[in-house]
Amino acid sequence: MSKPKNITLAISHYLCPASMSLIEFLNLACQNGFTGIGLTVRALQEMPPAQLRQLLRARALSVSSVNTAGYFFEPW
Repeated sequence: MSKPKNITLAISHYLCPASMSLIEFLNLACQNGFTGIGLTVRALQEMPPAQLRQLLRARALSVSSVNTAGYFFEPW
């Protein structure tokens, strides 16, 4: 029997309540076997990209998508 290919299982930040911090979400995703996450504007506003990158690397998580309607049209 051959070894199965690695599967990226991702979960969206949209699923967590507003009271849950991004770090809590990352920890839960990692602890429950997810290897990728979908980010939201709220997640991106919670911390600088460099810090987020560090947290993702420490948990071996990838970003599967930026999940938010209108994200690319937001005035930054």
